[in-house]
Amino acid sequence: MELDSDLISKNNLVSATVFSFTALVILITIGMLTPLIVRFTIGVELSMDAEYFNLRTGPFAILLTLILSACLLAGKYSQKQVGLFVGGVILVSLLFLFISPTGDWKTDLILPIFMGSLLVVLYRLVTITKERQGNALVRGIGAHIIHIGILLIIFGVIASSAMKVEDSAIHSENTPV
Repeated sequence: MELDSDLISKNNLVSATVFSFTALVILITIGMLTPLIVRFTIGVELSMDAEYFNLRTGPFAILLTLILSACLLAGKYSQKQVGLFVGGVILVSLLFLFISPTGDWKTDLILPIFMGSLLVVLYRLVTITKERQGNALVRGIGAHIIHIGILLIIFGVIASSAMKVEDSAIHSENTPV
C-alpha cells in the first residue's frame, strides 16, 4: 500500500471528511440515546439541551467547513497555497476571537471561517460558469449550491444559538400581565 506524501491531497481531505462526519454521527447519537437509556434503566427524566450538542459538535462543524474550503481549492491550487489560505482563515478567526467584534465567542470564531468558505464556494461557482456550458454547467453548479446551503445551515445554527435570548417570569392568575 502506497502512502500519499501530500498532506493536503484529495485522499487525505476525503479521509478527514469521513472522520468528521463519523464523529458527528457518534456524538449526536450519544446525545439522543442517553436520555432514553437513563429513563429506561433508572427511571429519571433527562434532557440534553442545545448547549450540550453545540459544544460537542461545533468543533467538527468548523473542521468540516475548513475541509470544504480546502477540497474546493485543492484541485486548482498547490498544496502550499491551499494551506496558506486555510491557515490565514484560522488566524483571522483567532483574531476575531481575541477582539470579539460580535460579543459572542462562538460567532466570533465561526464568522471568518464561514465567510472564507462562502467566498471559496462562490469563487468556484464563478469559475465553473466561465468554463462550462449546457448540461455540464448544471451538473457543475449543483453541488456548489448544496455547499452554500450547508454553510448557511451551519452558520445559522451557531449564530442563532449564540444570539438567543431566554427569559422566564412567574405570573399569578389574579394579576394582569
